[in-house]
Amino acid sequence: MRIDCRWIALLLLAACAGMRDPETGSNDSGSSGLLTITASADEVTVGDSPVTLTAAPGEASWSLLGPGKLSAVTGQTTHYLPPDSLDLTESVTVTASRGSDKARAVLKVHPRLSYPVGRRPVAIGFDGARLWVAGAWDLDVLILRPSDAAPLGRVVVNHGVGALVFDGTNMWTINPGADSVTKLRAADGANLGTFPVGNQPIAGAFDGTNLWVTNRGDRTVTKLRASDGAILGTFPVPGGPAGIAFDGKNLWVANHDRPPPGGAGETVTCVRPSDGANLGNVYVGPAPWFVIADGSELWVTSLYAGLVTQLDTTSGGLLQTGRIGNGANVQGMTVARGSLWFGLVPGSVVKVNPANLSQQASFTINGPSAFAFDGTRLWIGSLDGNSLTPL
Repeated sequence: MRIDCRWIALLLLAACAGMRDPETGSNDSGSSGLLTITASADEVTVGDSPVTLTAAPGEASWSLLGPGKLSAVTGQTTHYLPPDSLDLTESVTVTASRGSDKARAVLKVHPRLSYPVGRRPVAIGFDGARLWVAGAWDLDVLILRPSDAAPLGRVVVNHGVGALVFDGTNMWTINPGADSVTKLRAADGANLGTFPVGNQPIAGAFDGTNLWVTNRGDRTVTKLRASDGAILGTFPVPGGPAGIAFDGKNLWVANHDRPPPGGAGETVTCVRPSDGANLGNVYVGPAPWFVIADGSELWVTSLYAGLVTQLDTTSGGLLQTGRIGNGANVQGMTVARGSLWFGLVPGSVVKVNPANLSQQASFTINGPSAFAFDGTRLWIGSLDGNSLTPL
């Protein structure tokens, strides 16, 4: 059989003119084929890190078709930033152009998943292997697998839980309505006992040996021996204690209430763990509630007007102060992946640069309150959505 080489040549040319794999950059038919795109990923989920796209060779003009935005419209590199929220998976096309030469990368953008949990989740804990979730209107704690939020069990505590504290072996529930704490063995969820504390306990912290609980109703903190729940002391603080944190040396307590005559509300109190001594009160502004110790620095956040204060834990000196989210009320706070995270009323989570309190990103979540970081993902409890959302 005789083969006409002209037809083979035409077929090869037609094949070469087709579009290339979008992950490495696809060229329009009829272009010169010199321009390509390399993408760091071809799929992204809302809340994930941006996708880096690089044109080769040299610089190009960039354009986007679909939801989200690009960090730059010219240059050799741009970053695709997903939208804050998305209902369905969508494909977006990023195009690099230089003269008549074009290359396209197609990315799939997935919505951020949420997982149903109890009623109004107000506390999330992580024990190194499992997530623990407590709902304000539930009398038990839900245990979940972090990889996919699959339920692993429920532990009945018979009290409404306001906060969770992990001591390295056991998970403690803070029970505001029952003026108590409950000790749960993390390995199997066994209830190891319920122990009385002060009036209206709000939050807790573990100092490596003992559990400390703030009692807003009687302006005290209670020290319990973690091994058996024995009360080792109850110590006064200036006013309506709320959040508490351990910095590796001392405890810091947020005094939420306005100062009484001669008092020192609207402050944080430094407490010595050995004997509960008050080492000093530092003014931080109205209504402090959340306290997080991050190494040598302390972050204190008001419930209202987005007020945030950073202190030096060694001296108690003021490092910086600012407002988050245009002064929105705050209902949750944590530190994760080198950033500060705030849950704002009515329904957003903002990621903030701790160096200067500038906003890095914002995500739409209804009633964000509780936070827990599992080493990979940040889990956020939605009061209004009765769900958990990972970022």
